[in-house]
Amino acid sequence: MDLRDAVMTAYPARRSLIARSRHVWDRYIGWGSAHPLKRRAMRQLAVSAIMSAIADTTMDFIAREPAQAKRYTKGGFDAFWKGVAG
Repeated sequence: MDLRDAVMTAYPARRSLIARSRHVWDRYIGWGSAHPLKRRAMRQLAVSAIMSAIADTTMDFIAREPAQAKRYTKGGFDAFWKGVAG
């Protein structure tokens, strides 16, 4: 079973936001615990998605203030590393 199937099975669409969030959380935890290799692959993809988002934001800042490129490049990497390494 893939993650989407696990989450969407019996999804409580008409319930409260907290009930829907809890459903997603519980299914994600259950799926990840049952499929550690798939979870590892998802984690690696998430790191890539985090890097892409921070890199895009960094480049947007540099486009607005090119003179600050070095500062923004360092700050962007610091934010990325803190998010990945803790």
